[in-house]
Amino acid sequence: MKAAGIYAIRHRESGRRYIGSSNHVCQRWAEHRSRLGRGVHHSKPLQADWNAFGRDAFEWVLIETIDDREARVVRELELINAEPSPYNTSLDTRTGPRPGYKQSAETRARMSAAQKGLAKSPEHRAALGAARKGTKNRRPDPRLGIPNPAHSARLKGRPLSAEHRAKIAAGLSKHYDTHAVSVEARERIRAKAGRHLKGTKWSDEHRAKIAATKQFNREVRFARQRALLQIDALADVTVPSAPTTNTPVVCVETGATVH
Repeated sequence: MKAAGIYAIRHRESGRRYIGSSNHVCQRWAEHRSRLGRGVHHSKPLQADWNAFGRDAFEWVLIETIDDREARVVRELELINAEPSPYNTSLDTRTGPRPGYKQSAETRARMSAAQKGLAKSPEHRAALGAARKGTKNRRPDPRLGIPNPAHSARLKGRPLSAEHRAKIAAGLSKHYDTHAVSVEARERIRAKAGRHLKGTKWSDEHRAKIAATKQFNREVRFARQRALLQIDALADVTVPSAPTTNTPVVCVETGATVH
């Protein structure tokens, strides 16, 4: 049965009570029982008494049935102020969930701006990773060890706009400009990179490929050296100049002089 109104979660022995309102009281009671059973209820005093005395020490009471939401909220606040209880940790009932209420674009922008730049603790990041586990359209996050092959497949072969490429280049240049690697660090990286090759046993096929590559490089180097030597030799050869029109030419066979 769906009933809208004001309810109370009352501790039988002390009389302390938690007052709340809902448009579906029975469903709201089920949510309270679930949170209290899991130890995650937002009212710490109520959670402490629930853990200490057990669920049988509490009773669930429907105080009034009110269909109008605004009137229900006003009446809830009146009851809380009339009989203050440590269970009601927030006296402003408007801070609770507001079903069907949509924030304006300006309010959403302010909420988003307030969250930007806030550092998240390792526990918060772990909780986010656990919440995202098993969901679709997850973005890869190497820090949390969350792979996303489907997302990578969608981006594979996708052309990037000029603006996007410029942003990537600017980000990389800024990163490397502010994170320059020293000469000592470079030497350590080179030493570490070559360390894993020590003692490696190559297969015969791999050795043959290495030998063939070295032989090819030697032949190319020698061919370039020979070509350079030939060019230098040609540069030293003196080419005789052609005779001018005023110089007489003697024919070898007849001995005649030709002008």
